[in-house]
Order: sequence, then structure tokens, then C-alpha cells
Amino acid sequence: MNWDQMRRQYYRTDGTFRDIFATDMDSLAWQKFFELMQDQTLTFHTSEDGAAAESTAINTALVEKQWDLKEYVPYIRLQLSGGTKIKFYFFAPEELEGIVDPRDVKSEARHRELKSFLGKIADATGRVVKFAQENNREKVLYQLTPRSPKAEGAPAETEKTKE
Repeated sequence: MNWDQMRRQYYRTDGTFRDIFATDMDSLAWQKFFELMQDQTLTFHTSEDGAAAESTAINTALVEKQWDLKEYVPYIRLQLSGGTKIKFYFFAPEELEGIVDPRDVKSEARHRELKSFLGKIADATGRVVKFAQENNREKVLYQLTPRSPKAEGAPAETEKTKE
């Protein structure tokens, strides 16, 4: 598939975002995700006692506290080196959820960088990471399956999905 086809299929600018999600997260998967995020330049957004707060590191204790209290949804905002911005929200302990604005994926190079980054998340967490139409989980555009430990150095596998 060439870039023009990918742009039309995955990154059509129709006013919606694209969802990133991984389900069946557990404490080990979250630990691996947080470890992977330590290598990223990010901003962690949360609320402490009703006041918004920002930090350059994820405070996992605050994330877990908010999962229990459900008063505020902490999130991180990061930008890949090519310019694509991603937000990951910590809505619930069993699911990783993020969004990408398709207008940020302006080239095949940015597409490859995004898929590589999502593949790293799949490999680190051991969970399938799906890239889907916003608020339409049945409309998975592509997904990345964790590679087996034997395949060191190989990127996570991309599985095509039927439309």
C-alpha cells in the first residue's frame, strides 16, 4: 500500500481522532508501559486536591489513586520525534487508551514512526495494540501484536484487519 492509500484509509481528516487501545492490562503490563514511557519526553497531567498539576514524569501512585477515586482522569501528552502527538488517558486499570490526531501523520515516515512506537508498546506490555476509528472499536484500522521473545530485534507484527 502506498502513502496516498494509507493516508486515505488510516489518516483521513474527517474531524475525528484515531483511538489507540490495549485491553486486559494488568499490573505487570502497566509497569512495563510506565518503564517504556520513562524514555519519552512527556507531560503528565493530573489533579491533586482539585488543582490541575503537570509534571515531566508519570506519577504512578496518582494514576492508581485516580483509578480508585474516579474523580479526574490523568493523562500523558507526548510527541514523537517526527512531530506526531499522542495522548494516553488512564481511564481504567484494565485498559490503555490513547488518541492521535490524523492531521499530525503527514507522511509515510510519520506513519512508520507511529507504528514502530505502538509496536514497542505491544512488545513491552505483551498486549495487542489496536489503532481504530474514534469511538468505534469495531473499526480497527490496524493492530500490532507483540513479537515473541525469540524474535529479538524484529518489530512487532502488524496484522491487517478487514474493513
